Order: sequence, then C-alpha cells, then structure tokens
Amino acid sequence: MRKTDIKEIYNSLNKFVLPNEPIIKIHSSLLRFGKIEGGLTKLMECIEDWLGVDATILMPAYTYADFSENRIWYSNKTKSQMGAFTEYFRKKSSVKRTLHPFHSICVKGKYENEFLECKNLSSWDKDSPFAKLIKYNAYNLMLGAEFIGGATFYHHTEEVCKVPYRKYKDFPGKVYDHNDKQVNKTFKMYVRIITKEYEYNSVRKEVFNDMADCFDMQEINGVKIYFCNIPKTHNEFMRRIKKEPYYAAECIEKDRMI
Repeated sequence: MRKTDIKEIYNSLNKFVLPNEPIIKIHSSLLRFGKIEGGLTKLMECIEDWLGVDATILMPAYTYADFSENRIWYSNKTKSQMGAFTEYFRKKSSVKRTLHPFHSICVKGKYENEFLECKNLSSWDKDSPFAKLIKYNAYNLMLGAEFIGGATFYHHTEEVCKVPYRKYKDFPGKVYDHNDKQVNKTFKMYVRIITKEYEYNSVRKEVFNDMADCFDMQEINGVKIYFCNIPKTHNEFMRRIKKEPYYAAECIEKDRMI
C-alpha cells in the first residue's frame, strides 16, 4: 500500500501563500494518498499548524443522497457523505454545522458565526455559506480531490447567474436543527434540468482546464493538491457564463445515451 509521510503533506501545504486569518474550505479524497502517517488525527493537526490559530476551517458535510431517499435530516446525527475526513471533522466537539439537508458545511474557527447565521433554503443561493466564502475572501483546498467533486462553490456561481440549464426544485422533508427541533421550512436545490427527451450534464473537466490559471498546485508522489482563491475563481467563472450561458453544460439527448 502507498504511504504518505505527514511531513510531505505539511511541506506541500506550506508552499501555498496564505492570507492573514485564513478562511479555508477543504475537500479531500484521501484514498489517493494511501496510508497517511498518523491517520486523520495527525492530518488535522498538520492542517491546523499550517493555518494558524486565527484560521477558520470549513469542510463539506453533504448528505444529498441520504436526504433524497429518506427525506429526514438531523444536524447532530446525520453523517457526512463526503468521506472519512469530513465525518471525523464533523464529530469533533468544537465543530458546528450549518443548516441545510443537502449542502451543510461544518465549521470551526474565528469567523464560524458568520457562516452559522446563514438561513438559506436553497443550497447555493445569495444567503448561503457559499456566498460568505466569497464575501470573506476564502480559499478552497483540494487534498487529492480535483475540480470534479472538489469545488462545490462553482454551483453558487451558476445559481447567482441563473444559468438556463438548471431550475429550482423543492425537497420537502423533516429537518432538525442542532437543538433537535424540527424546522418547518421546505428546502430546495438549483438542480440540472432532466426531461424524458434530454438532460444537461456538467462539463467540469473542461471548465477546470480552461480556468487552470486560478489554481495553484503541489504534488506528492503523483497525488495533486490544489489551492485557489474562491472570489477570484468565482469571478472568472461568472465572466465566462455571462459571455456564454451554456459554457459549463452540454445537452445530451436520451437516445444518444442508450
């Protein structure tokens, strides 16, 4: 099995330029690193040492598959479906979770309250934590993850731009906050349009290649770590969408999929 020394990860992270009081959203795909020395505990310590005491750390705790099927979500109990590291982070006593049955985010640090006060009903709308990532000049770190699955904030850009290949869809269900009190609201998502005749698919790989200049990259034994400024990437993506509304999607006819 491949092994990764925790010092290799720290040295790679330390090559990225951090702002003061950094706000960092972390996506991860750790299987690519193999066995990490010290496991998740040492990895968390490594990241916290790199960021410093004034940092704010966010990780996805998304549960879209679970809520789509069961239509019940508990802030305190529903597990993250975004990998072992995100679930490890969610369970730490100092970590808190934003309220949304599909796209909740776990957060701890200096600016955590700014994110926890979000009351968005739609996953990525202007009142969501994703909008706050732009407002507070946050950065996105992808540990082994790439643009596909590692940069959810770009959906916020699509919702802000009201791209024509998505639409709002309500998802009624039972949602319970951190006090185990039911929230009597209907949450929704800006979903891809899918009909009997055709559907729109994202072309994220092409978008990532186009916008490669927005991302800094380090590599450990072939495993890539990407780092980007979210407002800068958001603005560039928005510029491209405004120029071509279907820039990030392709329409696939169903008879072509058979």
